[in-house]
Amino acid sequence: WQVEGFQPKKISDEYIDRIIDKETDTANVHGFGFRTMGHLFYLVSLPTLGRTLVYDTEEKLWHEWSSNVADAHDDFFGYYMVDNQSGSCFILHKSNGSLYKLDTTAYNDAGTSIITEIITNRYDMNSYKRKFMTNLRIVVIGI
Repeated sequence: WQVEGFQPKKISDEYIDRIIDKETDTANVHGFGFRTMGHLFYLVSLPTLGRTLVYDTEEKLWHEWSSNVADAHDDFFGYYMVDNQSGSCFILHKSNGSLYKLDTTAYNDAGTSIITEIITNRYDMNSYKRKFMTNLRIVVIGI
């Protein structure tokens, strides 16, 4: 939920709700906001599930972040993020205490490759008929 004009507004969809509903240990769920590349984001860490959801308030889009451990998705390592008024975000590693800079021009995650998967919501165009796609355009926005 988000407060907009002093009114609550639901920002999650059924798919995000399903992920959040699976979290069993809400005492350890944490979240924080941060700004980078002109966008305001809110990060929610779900520790029991090992998943991290990130909401872009400008684009109104959800993302899932993870870290690359042994060439596989693993729980996102960041626990807190801060901007030291330099325009750059710094991430505190949740277990080793190291600080990492969120650099939008770097294409690695602490020296390892970034693994990217694109999964869309179901889209059936309100019919059960078979669908075909002749092309696909991927538009990268933000991080």
